[in-house]
Amino acid sequence: MSIYSKISIELYNYKDLFEHSQDGIYFSSLDGKILEVNKAFLNITGYNQDEIQTVKSLDLYVDPRVRDKFQKEILEKGTVRDFEVDLFRKDKAKITCLLTSSIFKNRRGDILGFKGLIKDVTTLKAATSALKKSEKRFRVLFDDSPDPIFVEDLKGNILDVNPAACDLHNMLYTELIGKNVFDLIPDRLIDLAKSEFQRMVDGKLRTIESLSKTTNEQGEIPVELNISRIKYLNQDALLLHVRDITKRKKAEKGLLEERRKRLFEITDIQEREKKRIARELHDGIGQMLIGAKMHLESLNRKLDGQEMITAAVCNIESELQNIITEVRALSRRLRPSILDDFGLIPALEQLFEQYQNASEVQLRSQLVEPSNRYGSKTEVAIYRIVQEAINNAVRHGNSSIIWVHLAEKNNSTELLIRDNGEGFDPATKELGHGLKNMRERTESIGGQYEMNSHEGKGTQIKVVIPNCYV
Repeated sequence: MSIYSKISIELYNYKDLFEHSQDGIYFSSLDGKILEVNKAFLNITGYNQDEIQTVKSLDLYVDPRVRDKFQKEILEKGTVRDFEVDLFRKDKAKITCLLTSSIFKNRRGDILGFKGLIKDVTTLKAATSALKKSEKRFRVLFDDSPDPIFVEDLKGNILDVNPAACDLHNMLYTELIGKNVFDLIPDRLIDLAKSEFQRMVDGKLRTIESLSKTTNEQGEIPVELNISRIKYLNQDALLLHVRDITKRKKAEKGLLEERRKRLFEITDIQEREKKRIARELHDGIGQMLIGAKMHLESLNRKLDGQEMITAAVCNIESELQNIITEVRALSRRLRPSILDDFGLIPALEQLFEQYQNASEVQLRSQLVEPSNRYGSKTEVAIYRIVQEAINNAVRHGNSSIIWVHLAEKNNSTELLIRDNGEGFDPATKELGHGLKNMRERTESIGGQYEMNSHEGKGTQIKVVIPNCYV
């Protein structure tokens, strides 16, 4: 049987595959003459059917020695799979192909030539090469990053870390790999961390601040996490870029402390000025008015029988008494002496009594006497916050009932002021000076301020002051 007869039989048996294969199919003789190819082969090499008949296999090879090696391997093994080779197209462009070939024989077992598949992998190889270079660059960036980087699966198991991550936890690479991320978080934060981790997995959380455990003397350090969802070794994973924010937190704390001191100084100056003015009103103008009233009383006693003049003097006395009462009230509002003399609780009780006598508002209070008297600055701040809150509730909220609660709780002092007034929406209404003043006074004594209000449901002010500041 001739070589062409053998090829004809092969083609007849596999005609459909030959014609429609996406890979090039070829038959060639032992001396390298190309006998038959399919359309895909022509597309790969750039020749047409007539031209390919005149082409020798050796003409296609960029390096002819590779063909010798390829042919030798086929003859030794009978078949070769995915043999990588660089070939020339008709236009002399270089392409990289994978050849899978075998020998074909006649009935007597004589080798007639070679048959096989050719696949153009030029684009794939370039992409693979680019990917490897990219992975190499990524690895360099990963390993050389000064910030810790973690790769974790979607259950929090650590798949990879860089040297900075090892330094962060003072642990070896082999100690960290396989560990669960929740083992690196303080116990008190684990429940919160698990909730936040699920939000990371769901793509709902990209940046977060937390605390991380270390085995060195620091114990815990504040960190900022930036999270990305990635593919790692053909599985879904999270890439966590960790940044030690200890210095930033110290700076923020310093700025807050500086702001607190400045607010403290401002409010202290204001209170000292109010105290001075109150004293001047009481001891200066107040005493002068009392003196003038006494002179009028003396004059009135001497005006026996002069009814018109006596009536005029009595009217002046009455007006002076009203002025004296107002000056005393103004002096108390500026700086109640009871606050300095007897402390916060008696001063607040007097304040509540004044409001209830002057208006129809009901003041319901629960004031627990502190174990130790607060510092003067703290007493003044709490008094002013309560005073401002009541003013706001009466003047702006049209409240009829106001609740005030003051007590020590969990190593801190908690002040709660609630009313049944009109309330408002903080998101749509600009906060007035009164609310801002309460916040600033709270911050000036190291406390935490919280305000909640809803239209038609009143307003609540909550102030918590650590005992180290009171």
